[in-house]
Amino acid sequence: MEAINFARGQLDFDGVDPDLGQHLLHLHWNRQHHSFLLTYRPAFMRDMACNGPYFSKILLNAIYFGASKFSPRLEVRRDPTDVRTSGWRFKERVKELLGPALNCSKVTTIQALLVMTNSLFALGDERSAAWLYSGIAFRMIVDLGIHVYSPDQPGKFSDEDLEIRRRVFWGAFVVDRIQSLYQGRPVTLQEADTRVPILFLDTYEELEQWFPFAYSPDNSCSYPGHPAHSVSTFAALCRLSIIMSDILSCIYAERSFDRDPSELSTMLDSLQQRLQSWECDLPSHLNFDPLNESEQTPPPHVLSLM
Repeated sequence: MEAINFARGQLDFDGVDPDLGQHLLHLHWNRQHHSFLLTYRPAFMRDMACNGPYFSKILLNAIYFGASKFSPRLEVRRDPTDVRTSGWRFKERVKELLGPALNCSKVTTIQALLVMTNSLFALGDERSAAWLYSGIAFRMIVDLGIHVYSPDQPGKFSDEDLEIRRRVFWGAFVVDRIQSLYQGRPVTLQEADTRVPILFLDTYEELEQWFPFAYSPDNSCSYPGHPAHSVSTFAALCRLSIIMSDILSCIYAERSFDRDPSELSTMLDSLQQRLQSWECDLPSHLNFDPLNESEQTPPPHVLSLM
């Protein structure tokens, strides 16, 4: 339906040239999307044609901003000679739309804030903005009850709603841990206060063939393609993030050095064993051996587990 809706001019690109908008969306689905599965493509693209609940202009512009850094097109840059200015107008549009969006928590606003968090954090000098955006997203998650899985309320949520809520929660959980590790700050979403299973039922993206669209604008790349394995990669990252939580709370907490050295040593040994078990439990398709020349290099999001 995506191609049909595009051909009919039914997709809302928020005033952006449809060709450029579609280009940036393709970049997003090819690259940034696979890292945390924050955006759910079937619902987003469907609702983009009918202004449904899983599409919003703030999310669209957050996607534009995040995808712009992968684009070779100069029109996405404020300064054509400076790649770091890519997506500047979409960033400004997000800021314009954010004010009204703060009046009411919505899933698409959470997704937009988390997409912006990842994009800003990657710039290096926007860490404060990334931290603040993610903090708002985490509060909205709690406000909407996404941190508690509730499938036993008939009629309240559809299967699609539950799938999206699980993905949004775990995407946020992972972002929280990664940001905290890199910035040396405490996590916000405490595992003890949440109850959401690592369960993703839509596995279409798992075996979808991935090609490096983001890195081959001239289509000259000889990479033969590889199954995306997005869902299993994300599930593994979720399990790893739980161990990250304990690393942060046991080793890097403000009062951790008040503990007896022998207690800290025991904790370190336990964490090391859990990390080794996590690695051993990875399915074979996620256990890439870079020294094995006969093994095909997997997509970047799979490599990120190494």
